[in-house]
Amino acid sequence: MSALWNSSLVGGTVLAVVLVACIVSTGVAATGLLTEQGPPGASAETATAQGTTTPTATPDGTATPDGTATPTATPDGTATPDGTATPDGTATPDGTATPDGTATPTAGNGTDAETSGPPLVVENLSAPADVRAGATMTVNVTVRNSGTENATGPVRYTFEAEAVESRTVTVAPESSKTLSFEISTAALDNGSLSPGSYVHGVRNASGDGIPRRIRVTPDADLRMEGFDAPVEVSRSTEVIVLATAVNPANTSITRRVTYQFAGRAVTTKTVTVPGRGDRQVAFAVNVSTIERAGVTVTNGTTYNHAVVAAGGASTGDAIRVRQGPSADASVLAVEAFEAPSAVRPGDTVAVNVTVRNVGSVPFEGQLAYRLDGTVVATNWVGISSDRQQTVRFRLPYDRVERAAIPVSSRQTTHGVWAGNTSLQTRPVTVDPPTSTATPTRTVTPTFEPLQTETATASNATSSNSTTCERGFLTACGGSPLDQSTLTLLGAISSMLGIIFELVRGN
Repeated sequence: MSALWNSSLVGGTVLAVVLVACIVSTGVAATGLLTEQGPPGASAETATAQGTTTPTATPDGTATPDGTATPTATPDGTATPDGTATPDGTATPDGTATPDGTATPTAGNGTDAETSGPPLVVENLSAPADVRAGATMTVNVTVRNSGTENATGPVRYTFEAEAVESRTVTVAPESSKTLSFEISTAALDNGSLSPGSYVHGVRNASGDGIPRRIRVTPDADLRMEGFDAPVEVSRSTEVIVLATAVNPANTSITRRVTYQFAGRAVTTKTVTVPGRGDRQVAFAVNVSTIERAGVTVTNGTTYNHAVVAAGGASTGDAIRVRQGPSADASVLAVEAFEAPSAVRPGDTVAVNVTVRNVGSVPFEGQLAYRLDGTVVATNWVGISSDRQQTVRFRLPYDRVERAAIPVSSRQTTHGVWAGNTSLQTRPVTVDPPTSTATPTRTVTPTFEPLQTETATASNATSSNSTTCERGFLTACGGSPLDQSTLTLLGAISSMLGIIFELVRGN
């Protein structure tokens, strides 16, 4: 029995030794079990007492006794095949340091290979607050170098977290340059830019710059309705022309609206109209203003005039210009004035003014009701000398809202004017529409990290790391043990356990 036990013990021990030898040789050969392996051309690394690795290299790439790196050089001073430094300090293929200690720039992966000198400062950004979807906008910016040497670096226009256009700029010491970017909104967001609010701006190489918020409005045009103007006017009289701009889109849009006389643009305004809403536009013109636009106005002649939206929609009528009585407001004396002290949703604003012509010539012209300085409605009047007339305005709240609300302040004034002269005004409290949403707090725009910067930082972290995490029985950067190796290790463990039990039982 003792002989049998000894035979089993010897056989098991021999089998275990053979298996261990196989797995050790396989692990060392296949995975570099006991030695750190690097990429082809890299120097060997030895382990230090703290568990880190110290690169060593001899003139031919082997380890030196003190563990320091020995650069190799080619006879003509060009880069060596393994990417080590060259004697004349030129750039090596992998962008490592040269023997004189200066760093060589690397390109690719979004790095700034052409950046040199002090950092460029971005200032004085000029950009529109609104832009129509599909339109082209201009962004101007100043780039300043406050250093004592030339500064070179990229200047990028960014939209949200994407660099749209980049330029490399060189600026002399204590100087500045102005750049202009022409940006087509049709090319933003892969051509699928939706109406809304976005952050854009211009940045330097480090990502610093000036962010701005821009509102992209729908690709839609205003309709023009409700033209209101006299059909006959004295040559010396100022005329107020009213029209209503209607927005067919679901979100607010900002467009330019122009008053035209005889087909010639005279004056232009920018109007913002809420989604599915409307807004009244007022133009005050006279013959002098019209003739400065290039139109020769002849007395007794009838002309076409209109209010035209940017998309071409218009509303207008005919007007006859004649030599007649003036509209000098100084001849009018107010004898009575009635106006409400508050304007509220659902109300009808009733304003009455009684005036007398105290001059020696007739008065002929427009009287206008204004709220918070904005023309809401007009009446054309003719008053003979020493005669009296009462002018009445009856305006529903939505008409007032369309023309003048929101107002600059809830406590404001309203009254009746003749041209640019106020005949009578009174304080008024204006309540906003009940359906008006509470204004949201304005948030200062800030830049998000660029998508390219995020990818570059990730690449740099993985490629420039000087430490390597290793697993159990796995080389630095190597693959984990496969299933066959793990099974073999389990068999060895079981065999060693059997041998241990047999020895202990003896």
